[in-house]
Formats: sequence, structure tokens, C-alpha cells
Amino acid sequence: MRLTSKDLFCVFRSGLFEGQVAIVTGGGTGIGKAITKELLLLGCNVVIASRKLDRLSKGGQEIREWLGRSGQKSVLHVLQCNVRKEDEWRETFHEKSKDLDQRPSPEIHCVLVVENTPISTRQCRIKSMSQEFDGVIWAGL
Repeated sequence: MRLTSKDLFCVFRSGLFEGQVAIVTGGGTGIGKAITKELLLLGCNVVIASRKLDRLSKGGQEIREWLGRSGQKSVLHVLQCNVRKEDEWRETFHEKSKDLDQRPSPEIHCVLVVENTPISTRQCRIKSMSQEFDGVIWAGL
């Protein structure tokens, strides 16, 4: 089944994020899944991350099937990772974003991070402690 233009509606210019890399935590379900689909429609290569492999695998499979029907050339990767552990997410996100990055410059790999996991107001889930993420746009929900 081919998707119709009604299924692919997007308010932003087609290809806006062509070849860029985004990471969406909690991207396999709910709001994160919807954001992931929107980014893929905009040409972004997306990594969805979650601690729960079962949700991640199921959501990733559903998104890939949808992506195939959409005709988009964007790439989706799933990554089991605990974003509460800085050493774990920093290493795995860095490696995965290098795999997805299609731009010639190796200095910047990820341009967008959507932090879509439930957080406590007294604790920062993802810490930006180095200049590695200076160019990143943070969208916290």
C-alpha cells in the first residue's frame, strides 16, 4: 500500500533536514514516534533510543515499514541505550551518528536531539558537559 499525500502531510519544506542526523530518545512510541516520522519526512536520518529493547524493536519495525511505504530515502537506526548514564549515551550516540552522517565535515555529527523521555524536574537526564554538543538544538518535551 502506497501512502497518499494526506498520510505524508508536513508543514515544513520537503527536504529541510536532508542528510542531517537527529537522535530521538523514546522514539519508538507515542509522541517520540510521531516526531521521528516527521523528521524522516523532512529528510533527516534518525536514531531512536530507548532502554526498553522490546518497545524499541517494535516501534523501529513499524516506522521502517511506514518509511518503506512513504518512498523516503531517510535512514532509521534503533539504539538500546540508557540516556541517564552519560558515558553510555555519549559513546553510543557518537558512533551511531557518525554512521548516519552524510556530510563531508567529520566535526559535527548530530544536529538535533529530541529528549523525549520522562524526567524529574530535580535531575537533568542528559548533561551537556563538553563542547561536543554545542551545535545541538535541544527540544525537551
